[in-house]
Amino acid sequence: MIIYLSVPDFLSYVQGYQGVLNSLVGQVVNLCLSHHDQLRSNAVQILYSMIIAEYHQSNHFDDIENELVNRLDSLFMSDSKGDDISRAFFIGQLRHLFDSSDVDERLRERVANFLDSVDLFLELLLSVRALPEGEEYADDRVIATVSGRKMPLHKLTNSVTSCDS
Repeated sequence: MIIYLSVPDFLSYVQGYQGVLNSLVGQVVNLCLSHHDQLRSNAVQILYSMIIAEYHQSNHFDDIENELVNRLDSLFMSDSKGDDISRAFFIGQLRHLFDSSDVDERLRERVANFLDSVDLFLELLLSVRALPEGEEYADDRVIATVSGRKMPLHKLTNSVTSCDS
């Protein structure tokens, strides 16, 4: 039996369970990169709802941001998930949901900045993953990996600071 809830119904339903739901972010992100269109769309919708619920409860979604970046890093670097098509769909779909809905303007701006950073991060991860194996590319791989690890945290910190001002 499948139960469909609107976003406001979902938000009111999960309000008291946010801590438990945050632990599911990684699994939802995993589903967001599925090759099954409907599953992927539903997972992005769930992530969108989780971000809104977290924001309404605590005026930020830092825990979701951290878990999302960690899981994307793990998935994209494992060769098992993540490609340019998955990246474009995930970022595009989540951005569209926030751009086309009636959400707090500060949340919309923060999500837009966050998604810009995540998009750049994933692009860099895919570039690192595409480097050929071999000793001659070891330095390139290390430099790109270190840059990738530093870039999102710096950019995310700046996006949070600029939206909190």
